[in-house]
Amino acid sequence: MFVSMGNPSIYKIEDDTLLVVSQALNAIILLVIPFLLGIVGASARILIATVRPELKGNLLISSGLMATFSWIGIKSGVLISIIAPHLEKASIAPERTLNSAHDFYTMAFVAILVGMFSTSLYLIVSEKVEQITQQVQNKKIIEKKNKKTDQPLQAETLRIAKQAKTLSGSRLEHKLERKKGTKEKRQKKGDEKGD
Repeated sequence: MFVSMGNPSIYKIEDDTLLVVSQALNAIILLVIPFLLGIVGASARILIATVRPELKGNLLISSGLMATFSWIGIKSGVLISIIAPHLEKASIAPERTLNSAHDFYTMAFVAILVGMFSTSLYLIVSEKVEQITQQVQNKKIIEKKNKKTDQPLQAETLRIAKQAKTLSGSRLEHKLERKKGTKEKRQKKGDEKGD
């Protein structure tokens, strides 16, 4: 308080600061337009696709921001400076691209397309991630089922093998008994013939 009473000039705003604040306020007001247009483009894309309700708000805001960033890139001239060499090869003057009478409509169209594109890009990536996640989960479920079914199958196989072994052993015994019985019958018949 004593500092402000002793130095009233500390509250004086410099001309440069006023210029920056004025430009920032104008930029904020100007960038609301591409933000809203990006939301319009994203809304059109969301209406076509099936999107979970909890993602719609975030998707709309992020698409609006992407449209705003594209508008800044075009207005600042950075995008034109990147594209300018290619435009000169196609014999199009870079100055002609933004300084036409329909500049606002071109920029509005770009903002809408960027909103739609960013939403589409998110939906494609999200769908691929969900598919990969689902495949991994399905694989884990199948492996669990196989482990559960393999244990009873292995036990059943061992039981059947033991039964087969005992059956084959008992059949072998049965065959041996039959051979013994046949030999005994032959001997009896031979003894009877000899008598």
